[in-house]
Amino acid sequence: MAAWCGPAVQGTVLRLVKLDACGAPVTGASSAVVVTKGYTSIAPEPQYEDGDTFRTKTASGELCVNFVGPNVYANSNVTVTMCVLDPDAGVLITGSRLILTNSVTGSGNAYGYNNPAAHFSLETWQPLSGAGRCDPVTGLQRYVYWAWPHVFNAKVNSFSIENGPLELAFEAMTTYPSPLWGDGPGTGTSWLPGVIDTTNYIDDYLWNITTTPPPSQPAICGAFLLT
Repeated sequence: MAAWCGPAVQGTVLRLVKLDACGAPVTGASSAVVVTKGYTSIAPEPQYEDGDTFRTKTASGELCVNFVGPNVYANSNVTVTMCVLDPDAGVLITGSRLILTNSVTGSGNAYGYNNPAAHFSLETWQPLSGAGRCDPVTGLQRYVYWAWPHVFNAKVNSFSIENGPLELAFEAMTTYPSPLWGDGPGTGTSWLPGVIDTTNYIDDYLWNITTTPPPSQPAICGAFLLT
């Protein structure tokens, strides 16, 4: 069987799913899922610990011991820049307080000293281009699916209010995914099967070429419940 390859271009939607402190998806009345096109970039920055280095010289100045251990992956810092202000997305990412205005379910965010810690998963899809963009058997569009199953410890980056568009950037860090995230939380055809290995806490993030399309963006902004 031939491998799937191809160049990825642009982004489609961003999906955020509320997790508990252990990284398990929250379902039911207290759950939250946000699907939005209102972002301009996702910028991951993988973090590595340099391998141990041991060097000892002989009395004549030659190297007697010359050992460099392998670099070790620690986690990733992920910066998400939003061009649409979505109050539910702000709560999901930072734990900020949701401001309610009359019958509106959410009209803003308040950031303070006692905001609870927020845990969430982050996913996005990029369409492939070129000769390999479609499956030759089914004719379906192929996508590069990106997933960070457990992200937390977010902070709001500095921003500018000026004669131009406002963008808010959130920087967070990954940590060990929960086995309960599994093939993706909840039910539905948009979850990808068998891509995250959490048996031995091996996988922290991934990309995978798939014909599973991104979820549709809801007609309204804000969060919906995960079942």
